[in-house]
Amino acid sequence: MRRIIIEQGNEFKIYDSQTEISEDIFWDQYKMANEIKDSLVTYYKKIEADNSKKNIWEHLNNIIAFCGERGQGKSSAMIHFTYNLKNDDNIEVLETIDPTAMETVHDILDIVISRIFEQYRIDKAMNQNNSQSFGENVVNQNRDQLFKMSTLFQKVHKNLAVLKNSERFIKDEYIYNGSIQNLVDIADSMNLKNDVQVLVREYLKYRNKKILMVCLDDLDLNISSAYKMMEQIRKYMIIPELIIVMAVNIKQLTFCVERQFLLDMEGLEQSSRWDINLEAKNMANKYLEKLLPQTRRIMLPDIRTIASDGTSVVNILYRNGKKIIFDSHKLGIEKGLMNVLYKKTGLVLIAKEDEVHPLIPNTLRELVGMVSVIGNMGERDKKRNIDLFEDYLFDSWAENHLEEKERQWFVSLRQIGLKDVQAIIFIYLCKWLSNNGFLDTSIHMDILESSVQKEFELVMKERRRPNNGDIINCIRLCYRVRGYDLNNLLFAINTYISIIMLKLNYDNAKGKLQEFVGEDMFGICQLIREETGNFYNKSRLHYKYDVAEYWKRSIEKIGGEKSGLIDIANINVSAVRNYFNRFDNGEMHLKKHLYTIGCVSTFKWTKDSATIGMVSDNNMVATKADFSLNNLFIRQLDSKIVFNNISAEKWGIKATEELEQELSAYWKNFIELCNILICNMEAIYYIAQYLESTRDIKDRTNNDIKVYYNHFFKSLIEGLLQINSYIDLKIAWIINPKPEGDYSQLVNELAYFWESIKRTKQEQIDEELMIPILDDLEQVKIDDVTEIGDSFDKLISNIPSFVRKDSTVQNYKNKLNKLRNYYENNKGDYTVMEQAFLSDSFTNLNIELNNYIKNYESSDVINESLSKNYNTIRRSLMSVTI
Repeated sequence: MRRIIIEQGNEFKIYDSQTEISEDIFWDQYKMANEIKDSLVTYYKKIEADNSKKNIWEHLNNIIAFCGERGQGKSSAMIHFTYNLKNDDNIEVLETIDPTAMETVHDILDIVISRIFEQYRIDKAMNQNNSQSFGENVVNQNRDQLFKMSTLFQKVHKNLAVLKNSERFIKDEYIYNGSIQNLVDIADSMNLKNDVQVLVREYLKYRNKKILMVCLDDLDLNISSAYKMMEQIRKYMIIPELIIVMAVNIKQLTFCVERQFLLDMEGLEQSSRWDINLEAKNMANKYLEKLLPQTRRIMLPDIRTIASDGTSVVNILYRNGKKIIFDSHKLGIEKGLMNVLYKKTGLVLIAKEDEVHPLIPNTLRELVGMVSVIGNMGERDKKRNIDLFEDYLFDSWAENHLEEKERQWFVSLRQIGLKDVQAIIFIYLCKWLSNNGFLDTSIHMDILESSVQKEFELVMKERRRPNNGDIINCIRLCYRVRGYDLNNLLFAINTYISIIMLKLNYDNAKGKLQEFVGEDMFGICQLIREETGNFYNKSRLHYKYDVAEYWKRSIEKIGGEKSGLIDIANINVSAVRNYFNRFDNGEMHLKKHLYTIGCVSTFKWTKDSATIGMVSDNNMVATKADFSLNNLFIRQLDSKIVFNNISAEKWGIKATEELEQELSAYWKNFIELCNILICNMEAIYYIAQYLESTRDIKDRTNNDIKVYYNHFFKSLIEGLLQINSYIDLKIAWIINPKPEGDYSQLVNELAYFWESIKRTKQEQIDEELMIPILDDLEQVKIDDVTEIGDSFDKLISNIPSFVRKDSTVQNYKNKLNKLRNYYENNKGDYTVMEQAFLSDSFTNLNIELNNYIKNYESSDVINESLSKNYNTIRRSLMSVTI
């Protein structure tokens, strides 16, 4: 298994020699470099075997380049590769030449010769000290070699000096009429490449080696001199006995070369024959293609590429000596980081199967930075840990992953108060959507877009505060935009909102947290399939129910046939309490039912009533309420919310603990799950999408509500199990999920609310009237609308061109296509009645079109009629909740 070992305290050290090269993340790149190295060694052997072919290496390229962006690991890869070659008896590896060595000396050849000379000087000193330990012949032989080496060093050094000062030498010669020796020196310097080769050969012979390896790190950082140094390599260092290994950013190096060419072409800016900038760019590319051909460039993969490689999991090991701080094991980079982050902070991030999570850094340096932040978090203080991660998100991650305008806006969120942060985010995203063709009221909008548009208007006009569900809706809409990558910003927004909620949770500010979340956390996602088959579509997520009817149905469970009826005509606290007291453990059952009611209900009173909660000032109990599955989750944040909602003190319940102690195990497990889910926006978004995608269950026999709610909770657990392999949620429902397990008891509780729905008299009359109509329409098929649309296309193709081009016909065609597409996209959720209505509407529109074709002279009248029919259909479609 590949692995990345990071030592605490030495996180940003370039290279750890303790890592086996076969376990290194760049092992594939090392193999490529070795293949190039072996080919160069083989080439050298051919040169050595036949010295008569003087120009056999004229087109030699002896460079191996590890290429990548800043922080991608180029230097580490180069040093790791060359470090393992030090054991090769045939290769002499010089100490790496890094940017610090190039600060004062801008001549690569100077630095290389000085490195060779330094090793020679050390050997010379050692030879003198040990001369008495060897025989006279050995000492004389070493002395001769050293003398020869000294002569070569002097010659090369002199020729270098002459080349660097050739203009002054010539000037001095002509001005002062000096010795002809200056010109001789210049002529000798022209053979510098040959002299360098002789020096390298003698040095290698002296060191008993075959190949000299020179390592250059970040040559491109020296912008003003990079081109000059590359030219020195090209002119004097392309020799068979030398292998040059470099770590370089090709883009930056191209920029350096392009800059030099622009300087050289100064004065040609106004030339009509040249585009100087383009010419310099082309010349730089061609120059580097020749000096560093693609076959010599070893491109390093970024961390995101490595993290997405399912065939080769990379293990991250963060340690302090022998102490392991964390180990990602077989989870790899992406899931390993998310696992430890969840354990340290409680932040749930979801790694999608088809893409790398935005959290994952691009470069090795960024990865080390993130690991060091997470690794320095404590085991217990999650509040401090989430603060540390917030600093990392704003100060480091945003800097590296957001465009500058996005980053500035995102960083500004930190200065906004808790009350306004959701509004600022919502407005920003809505304006972005508007700029990208969404939220346009002049065209037909689907339900999601319409919902966001309406909320946007309320926020802007009435200063209404959006809730988390509104943010979810906005984000869902943003993901529809093509051609613009907003993933990083959406991740940052989601994560910051999650951080806010986690911090409130850790501060035990439950009331503020509930207020921040609002009454909606899932948005308009259809988590449960709506009831269909009747004229009215009924949502199983939100509906009105009769409280008195709920009491009747739930009490039957306790007392069975002996339960009798509760007086629902004048229901008050005393009547309900007295009724429950008739049964064994009646007080316990009352508290359980009150808790359940308080979790899902918002109570309805008359318009002039100031009552908030379940019980009025005169102890009358509300008879009407709204059920919301969102409430079921959100109100688990704090029992005080439920306590206040049911007016607990009027029931004689003095503290929330009295409610909590009566809760069954399934409630406690659900509360634990909700506290994790609600505070994590990515988890909410993921679960909402998962539930919506799995809501279309096949079993709809007898329209049993328990079938739907069972399916809902089963899908909820399945969705969490998809991510639990790396999040490792310690919840009973997740650790030991049982088919129809704990949640089935919660399903039974929720079923009573659905069964307590009462039809209004008008609804009952309408349904009775619809029965014979529905019977007559049983044969209406879903394809009717498509067939009508096709017939329209055929009709259009046969009419005269001057009519076909008429604006009224074109407008009609566009509107019809939009309606047809809308219908096709949602046809699985339409009732039989709606199919028939739309089919008749499309037929009527076709009749109107035929009339127009026959009487196109009266286009204004026909156009008005067509628009009226179109708007009728549009309003009908918009009134249907899909």
